[in-house]
Amino acid sequence: MLRDVLPVKCTEQYGPDGKNVVVDFDDEFIKSVPWDEYEQHNLFGGYNIVELKQAAHELSKVIRLGMGGGEDPGWVWWDVGKGRFFASAPGFRGGSAGAGFIRWKNYPDFVCNMVYFLAGLKPPTDLELLHAVRARFRDIQDERQMVIGVIDFVSKFGADTRKVDALLLKADTQFKELRKLYVNLDPEGSKVTADQIYGTLEEAYQKALEAKNEAMFWIFLTEWLVVSATGLLFGGLLWTLMVRRRLYREVGVTRGGM
Repeated sequence: MLRDVLPVKCTEQYGPDGKNVVVDFDDEFIKSVPWDEYEQHNLFGGYNIVELKQAAHELSKVIRLGMGGGEDPGWVWWDVGKGRFFASAPGFRGGSAGAGFIRWKNYPDFVCNMVYFLAGLKPPTDLELLHAVRARFRDIQDERQMVIGVIDFVSKFGADTRKVDALLLKADTQFKELRKLYVNLDPEGSKVTADQIYGTLEEAYQKALEAKNEAMFWIFLTEWLVVSATGLLFGGLLWTLMVRRRLYREVGVTRGGM
C-alpha cells in the first residue's frame, strides 16, 4: 500500500497558504541545491497537513499564513525497503501567483538533484556549473524551436534549406553525446558539448534567415515583374488606342446621309 511507504501519515485536514521553511541545511539533498533567491518564491497555495512517522527525516516546515498560524511538516524523506521515498506536503509547484515555487530559477536543480538523491547517487558538487549546464539545455531547446519555426515558414515558399537541415542533424548527433555525458555526471564535458551544440544551432538559425531572405527576395522580384509586365501591357494598349484615335478625322455627316 502507498500509505505504508510514505514517510508521513496523511490526515483529512488541508492547510491554508504557507511558506515552506528549510530546517535541515546539513542534509545531503539540501546541500546539493543552490538556495539563492528561494525566499522570493517561497509561497505555497494550500497544502496537505501530515504527521511525521518515526525514522523519517524532516527537511522543512510549512508555516501557516492563516488558520491562526502554526506549522506542519513540509518536505520529508526516509529509506524504506531497498528504496527511498520523498514526500512533499505543499506539493512541487507552489502558489498560483507569478512568484510561485515553480518559477524559482533553481527549480530545475531542485527537481533533478532530488532524482539523484532518491536513486542513491550524489550529484556533482559544483552547483554553479551544474546550473549552467541545465540552463544551456533550455537555451538549446529554445534555439532549436526558433530554427524549426523559420524552416517551416520558408519551406512553404520552396526555399532551399539543405544547409540548415545538415546543421540540425549535426546538432542532434552532438546532443546524443551530451546526454551521455550528463547522465554520467560529467558537468565539465557536458558544458563544453552544450556550448558547441548551441553554436551549431546559432549557425543554423543564421542560415535559415538567409534562406528566408533569399526566398522573400525572389517572391518580391516575381511580384514586381508581374506588376511591371501588367502595367506595360495595359499602358501599351492605352497608348495604341490614343494614337489611333488621332488618325481619324471628325466628319459632319456620313456618306449614307449625303
